[in-house]
Amino acid sequence: MVENREFVDNMEARTADSTVDLVRDVIAEQITSRTDIVEGMEARDSNNEFVGGVSVVRPTHFLLDRPMARDVWVPYSAVVEIIEDRVMLSVADLNDMRWENPPLLGNPVV
Repeated sequence: MVENREFVDNMEARTADSTVDLVRDVIAEQITSRTDIVEGMEARDSNNEFVGGVSVVRPTHFLLDRPMARDVWVPYSAVVEIIEDRVMLSVADLNDMRWENPPLLGNPVV
């Protein structure tokens, strides 16, 4: 319970903008374990639209295999929650994010 009290105290001490950032970071920390996101899970954007499947998992990000689009490395900070076998993302348009893409040919390097 001490950890929760410290969390609340920290939240109250921040402005509205930094509170949003803090909550996002706390959520990301809670689901950044490689055991939470696994290969084969589906990913959905903030509009609950299917955007692809998790194909590779790394310690700080995962590779999203997108149908009819370039695959993209997604940082765990973009994950809002995990519901059963779905990864819910905080963004609506992945193309606007400028996240790194794996090479077109060969194995993903990052």
